[in-house]
Amino acid sequence: MSTQPAAAEETAQEEEAIFYRSGWAGFVYHQIEEYHREPLLHYRPRYLHPVAVGDSIRPDSARCPNRPADAPTGYRILHKLGHGGEATVWLAQGVEASYRRLVSLKVYSAHCSSAAEREARALSTSMATSNAPWAKHVLFLLDSFIIQGPNGIHHVHITDVVLPIVDAPPLSAGTKKDLLRGVARGLAHLHRCGYIHGDVHIGNVGCTMPPSFASAPLWEAMRAMYRYEVMMVLPVDPTQSSATLPAYLLSPCALSNCYRDHVDKDPGWCPEARIFDLGNARQTADADNVVEDVRWACPPPEAAFAHYALGGREILPTTATDVWCLGAMMTIIFSGMPISQRTGKFRMLDYALLDGVLPPAWRQFWEADPKLGPITVTPTESAEEWRKLRQAFMQQNPDFDGTDLDCLTSLLRRMLALDSAARPSMEEVLADPWFADARLAAAGSDPGADADSATPLRFDDRRADHAHRKDHAT
Repeated sequence: MSTQPAAAEETAQEEEAIFYRSGWAGFVYHQIEEYHREPLLHYRPRYLHPVAVGDSIRPDSARCPNRPADAPTGYRILHKLGHGGEATVWLAQGVEASYRRLVSLKVYSAHCSSAAEREARALSTSMATSNAPWAKHVLFLLDSFIIQGPNGIHHVHITDVVLPIVDAPPLSAGTKKDLLRGVARGLAHLHRCGYIHGDVHIGNVGCTMPPSFASAPLWEAMRAMYRYEVMMVLPVDPTQSSATLPAYLLSPCALSNCYRDHVDKDPGWCPEARIFDLGNARQTADADNVVEDVRWACPPPEAAFAHYALGGREILPTTATDVWCLGAMMTIIFSGMPISQRTGKFRMLDYALLDGVLPPAWRQFWEADPKLGPITVTPTESAEEWRKLRQAFMQQNPDFDGTDLDCLTSLLRRMLALDSAARPSMEEVLADPWFADARLAAAGSDPGADADSATPLRFDDRRADHAHRKDHAT
């Protein structure tokens, strides 16, 4: 079971220390926070492609023989949008004067070509039914090609720029609800297309940027991003220089500031939810023997059980795991707390306490385990856990009334069931009274109306202003 929580970060830091000691020690650099940069050790053969602001990323014509004649010949790197375990993502602009819109450019690590191909297939399949009502909630693939660099062959995907929810200013409860409805619709669309997202979490969903942003003059777009914050990669010994390393590591730009600058320039515009990062996507028809490099930011109960109770077995994502992961993400967004703060097999304890009843296979493993065995899991204890969560929902979302809180809690209890067969489908999640109420209210009580853009994005102004001042000060 591959995850990307704190344990993975600690491992990366240990590996980086070994990397420095084993031949790359002696760098002159200005340290920036670990969270804001990818580990330097990931820049080596078969891993990340070194990128610098001002670079032009151009397709390898020999590897892209069927590229349309009118496609952009390349993209110029303007700033960094983020990074993950599989890729770095950059703000870019077409090099031709006829294609100067701002886009997101994702460069996959050379060792993640299968993830890039999975994402391209899933996005292409979704786009094939782009007229379907909920297709717009899955990010469109605008362009894709292959490049070759000092660290290998890399897939490149071009999409619209999206503001991740995790980077958005504090949102009102109603806006969270509207955006999550869009996320659920996008996942339902993927499921209808025969695909599973496979790794739904707060870092993989976001909202559209104001239309004026994509077509903004370069100086105007860059003005809101403040300075470039870099960690120089300069060896003391010049003989240690290598083309496999970037000149510097760059922190992500302040995309939320760009949102603030442009939202007032598009009166009447309302953002919509977007799902992205489909490198873990699978087809529902995939066989069990296709369990390849499955990654979980927050592993669902069946993945945790397979890993800890079945000797490290890996499982494929399913539509039911997408439902559970969406429920876990909703819990984080509304409570401000992760669904589990434990590590190892004790993560299963947090999952079990939210259900209250151990399935037969879980109970057999539970009773045989010397550490879990003494811990009881009952409906009474589960009710207490949900009482605490409901209290957190109320504190974090004061504009929710009692009915909203009760409906949200009821829906999450169904979505976070240990038994995957007991969970609702994504279509049933959307039909739940909590989401259905939001849909009717936003559409003016017209069940046939499309409510995705009916409600403007609302920030919690007091907290947003405080966060903005803090960002500006730092």
